[in-house]
Amino acid sequence: MSIKKHYRYITKPVHSCIVKLWEAVVDKNVEQHATRKVAEAFVQYLYTPEVQREFAKIGFRPVDTAIAKQLSSDFPQIKTLLKVEDLGGWNSIGQKFFSEGAIFDKIQAQKPLS
Repeated sequence: MSIKKHYRYITKPVHSCIVKLWEAVVDKNVEQHATRKVAEAFVQYLYTPEVQREFAKIGFRPVDTAIAKQLSSDFPQIKTLLKVEDLGGWNSIGQKFFSEGAIFDKIQAQKPLS
């Protein structure tokens, strides 16, 4: 399913920034709640083809290369791929894009087309 069918404004950027989001199983928490197995299973689940397709539906590029290839028309090649450091580091990016009510919140708040 193409993400183009769900959102009003889809652009094909020639420049982008690679942002690696990391998941974590916090030892103290999983030990306290005896949830290590389910937490580790959830982390594994995030990388399954099923979940990668779901992430792609809302605009996140799949990290699974097979899924990325299948959805390549929705995620064109990027001409310039910047790193976080190229944009002033996480403090600068965090304030501009990810602080409360910033750009990322506004993008996520957009309603899909019916």
